[in-house]
Amino acid sequence: MKSNGKIIHQYPTDKEASIFYALALNAAADPADKSFSKQKRKAGSILNALYLSQPHHPGIVHYIIHTYDSPKLAPLALPATRKYASIAPSSAHALHMPSHIFTRLGLWEECIQSNLASVSSAQCYAQAAGTKGIGMKNSTVWTTWCMPTCKRRKSTGKKAMGLPENNE
Repeated sequence: MKSNGKIIHQYPTDKEASIFYALALNAAADPADKSFSKQKRKAGSILNALYLSQPHHPGIVHYIIHTYDSPKLAPLALPATRKYASIAPSSAHALHMPSHIFTRLGLWEECIQSNLASVSSAQCYAQAAGTKGIGMKNSTVWTTWCMPTCKRRKSTGKKAMGLPENNE
């Protein structure tokens, strides 16, 4: 970790080094640290600064989603999350990734749409490559989980399952 930190100070204009340093900070974060100091204060600030100058870099947006993939931090990722699918529109994984944040925020319809688009992209790739089902399992599982959750939420009111009331 310290080596990565030294590299970004030695090469401050190397944006890829900064991205990988932020990724290393996330990987080294203590899951028991509910202050999210490494994710929010360090990795998030690095990635958000890079996002401002490179809003179409798929790696930056991907790591922003991973950095803020918790209920407490998810609102910080929402602007980048909503843009990710347009950055890599034929990548099944890129189409699935926003569902991490959508789920954390109780945005069930967006979660479902994200994963349906991911499954469709994976099917298209599998057909073109002559393979079966590559990249569909994760999105199919998330869609299967989100659909009944969305239906239950609508039928039992906004307070069902402790979901936020301001998200539809």
